Amino acid sequence: MQFGNDVNSSFRVTVIGSGGRGTSKSLLIIPEQPTPLYSMKPERFIINCGDTALEKWYLARSGGFLAKRHKVHILTTSNAVENTEGISAFSTSVMRLDEFSAITVYSPPGLVNSFKSRPEIMKAMLKGYIQFTSSVKIRCSMFNVHNIVLNKKGVEGQSSTSDVYCYAFEIPRKGNVTGPQNVEEKDAILVIDCPDEGYLDCLLNHPGFLKYQDDDSYRTCLVVHMSSSSILFSPEYRAFIKRFGKETQHLLLHENCLANVNKVMVNCNKVLNHFSKDIFPLLEGNQTEDIDLSRKVLNAVNYMECLYYHTTNNLVLRINEGDDKFEFADELLNSITHLEDKLRHINVLSKEADVDPKAYPQFVFLGTGGALPSHTRSHSCILVKVDAETSFMMDCGCGSYEQMVRFFHDKVETELAKIKMIFISHIHLDHTLGLSLILKKRHEARKSLGLESKPVYLLSFKRLPWFYLSSIPGLFNLRKTYIPVDFFRPENFTPIKRALGLRRMNVDDVVHCPYSCGLSLSHTSGWSLAYTGDAYELSHSFIKNAKNCDILIHEASYEDIYANRRSNNMHSCQKDAIRNGKLIQASLTVLTHIAYNKQPLDVSPVLSEAFTNKNFMAHDFTKINLTQRPVLHLYNDLINEAFQNVKGGSRINIEKELERYSKYSRSKTMFDY
Repeated sequence: MQFGNDVNSSFRVTVIGSGGRGTSKSLLIIPEQPTPLYSMKPERFIINCGDTALEKWYLARSGGFLAKRHKVHILTTSNAVENTEGISAFSTSVMRLDEFSAITVYSPPGLVNSFKSRPEIMKAMLKGYIQFTSSVKIRCSMFNVHNIVLNKKGVEGQSSTSDVYCYAFEIPRKGNVTGPQNVEEKDAILVIDCPDEGYLDCLLNHPGFLKYQDDDSYRTCLVVHMSSSSILFSPEYRAFIKRFGKETQHLLLHENCLANVNKVMVNCNKVLNHFSKDIFPLLEGNQTEDIDLSRKVLNAVNYMECLYYHTTNNLVLRINEGDDKFEFADELLNSITHLEDKLRHINVLSKEADVDPKAYPQFVFLGTGGALPSHTRSHSCILVKVDAETSFMMDCGCGSYEQMVRFFHDKVETELAKIKMIFISHIHLDHTLGLSLILKKRHEARKSLGLESKPVYLLSFKRLPWFYLSSIPGLFNLRKTYIPVDFFRPENFTPIKRALGLRRMNVDDVVHCPYSCGLSLSHTSGWSLAYTGDAYELSHSFIKNAKNCDILIHEASYEDIYANRRSNNMHSCQKDAIRNGKLIQASLTVLTHIAYNKQPLDVSPVLSEAFTNKNFMAHDFTKINLTQRPVLHLYNDLINEAFQNVKGGSRINIEKELERYSKYSRSKTMFDY
């Protein structure tokens, strides 16, 4: 593997979404050495901005996280949900920076019409933080960027919302000091997307690509292909690739690429799975195979980097070598004293309590984190499997679909098709940003399985669909994927109760932000559930309707020592959640929405002294049922012991490993607005 000096590189291209199953196709491009002649604000380029793009940028640890004074260019290849849903997260984050930063979104026409109803976008536009344009002529300190437009009709000059944009980055060759706009010899990096066969003829015959294939004044260093695998491996497209020079590096992003996960999450899952294979199932499909980086055409993986060196005009490919530092699972498990004795003790108690891991209902915690990016916790999303054929979802933060793919793997379409209701507790982005993609993928899953395309019931604040579920004519229509139900109109709950087999369902106010609500329900088979969403305090009506529930799922953002912070953004501490569980007399109180993740290995916060045998802290990819209540609290102590050992640094020099992360400001990316 070849390494170079990052300081001397003109810019780096980082794959933050390989396009593998469940992931988007996304790139981060960072110029790293501006020339004095064109010195300006630090610039960052995002090619396609899916709902997890901001999180993946943070996890990639590439070129510095989003910071003040950054000028961010978001370039989308199409207006598809997979490429655009993360724009809201960027606009919210930029508005919270100390100094003015600007975002420009470049896209085919029509995207602004679907975004301007979103409160955070409208606020950012009015303050000048974000603007939308369909004209792509960018002059950067090291390169110029323009687009090549593909359309199905092949008619130039007629813009459409269904157009596809390919992008060309033109870089001056070494020794030219006149600037990138006046050079005779240039290097080029291309990003090409061909979503389906309808665009293939336009791509193959487009004159805009000819100069990068035949003109001697251009040397095409890298071509990133974002087309589907069926197109990429067709004879016509292979011939198109061969038109480029023999030295051109081709990087393929498609659905058959590896959807590898960051090493921190993989190792945490390995540790938890050793504790219980039923409660913490092992994630599939996360292994990264050896990659031959010498090949000129290769499939991408997440966090792969291409570094272009301005001093030598060379392109170097590498895998982010920092990930190897987080292979801690085996070492941690071997260090826990009497671990196997403790696990045998839990297994004995489980048998005495008649624990049945296959019993329903099942509660799958797909996302248990707060609003900030985290290495081990995704945004709020809980799937409740009522029985083998019926389920519903509570909140749907960014990455919810990706988390479903990680958890269910080959069964994800079947599980998506079973969802009959989605409850959104409030409209903050860390609870809503993944909704569009879940609705789209559920609709596609039912179609692929040959099932009737029944829309899902969307139980939410009545204006949420208007804010976040706009359709784009000619591209996609989300309106046919859901039936809106206003959660302040209980007279309309009857179809939902019938679909889920419920005897009772109530939605009541909680104290957080305007129109925040919690959900309580009971099933005809006898079990009952209450879910707070985010809550500083619970209303009397919620407490009354949740009384004596079998399971209370309660937000617990902060450790108890940060109790003074909870009033800043109206969240709860662990002791507040536990106190409310006692007040409601819940048989089990599960804590979620854990915001304490300052560093990659801060997996589990310090547990409250108020914890009892009726409390359990959820982690991403936790699956529990009501028969497991008698033993769940035992895993709290085991997990806390394990990961507090990691923090102690006796076996891993955590301070040294995490020093590079200290520059990232965690307070700058709150999704609450």
